[in-house]
Amino acid sequence: MVSVFLHLRFLHAYFLMPVYLFALVISPNFTERQLLWSFVIIHLLLYPASHGYNRYFDQYKNAGGALKNPPALYFISVLLHAVALALGWLFFNMWFALLILIYGLAAIAYSYRGVWLREYPIVGWVARALFQGALAFMMCYAGINNYPLAGLLKAKVLIPAALCALMFVAICSSMETHLKRGLRGHLFVLITFLMATIAYLLYFHFYFSDYYGIVFIVAFSPVALFFLYGVYKNLRTPEAAEYGHTIGFFLAATCFNAFFIWMFLRITNLLQL
Repeated sequence: MVSVFLHLRFLHAYFLMPVYLFALVISPNFTERQLLWSFVIIHLLLYPASHGYNRYFDQYKNAGGALKNPPALYFISVLLHAVALALGWLFFNMWFALLILIYGLAAIAYSYRGVWLREYPIVGWVARALFQGALAFMMCYAGINNYPLAGLLKAKVLIPAALCALMFVAICSSMETHLKRGLRGHLFVLITFLMATIAYLLYFHFYFSDYYGIVFIVAFSPVALFFLYGVYKNLRTPEAAEYGHTIGFFLAATCFNAFFIWMFLRITNLLQL
């Protein structure tokens, strides 16, 4: 049972928390109850369930080690997903529950051998960016505000959702396999970083102010420096491409979490209390 718990990766939800906080920043209709239950459903039920699906169908048996009790992991993942669906419908609405269902199915499609989106590099990256970035943002926004589907199909929601997808590609590509592909891999990561940064700056310029863009650059700089350090190390020693993925993801999540928490406190004037 301990092995099953570890493979659910509850702590990994911290890496995905910036999406939730970004959705909170632009949310106009949140309540304490909606914040509590949306956070619990998404971070403590849905995300662990999706990690369980991925680990159960994982064909590579990477550093996490072989599973000791695969059926139990699959059963608990399905149970967590079902509870998330039920609570999403009970405390919110059917549209929030539908997004929870789609997210879980996307996690299965990514690793299930019958579909196995991860086998196709481009399709796999697009799929992860869409469901862990864009779809996750819309799901968080729907839960925080208890909005129906119509409330999500607006530019003020779709644009941040696209930004989450773009930043997801930039961060993950910088920490994972693209660093093993030489100069072209580094150029790909650099381009995605620049695109994501410019997109966020434009978003803050048109929807908030340039001041938030400046703070964003400051908050984002440790992640960029970490990537540049990885490039330098990889160019000097190509076999050293693995330079701390977990550290990189933790650094990125911490920087973005801190930025969006600060932004939320500033927008809501809580810093002045």
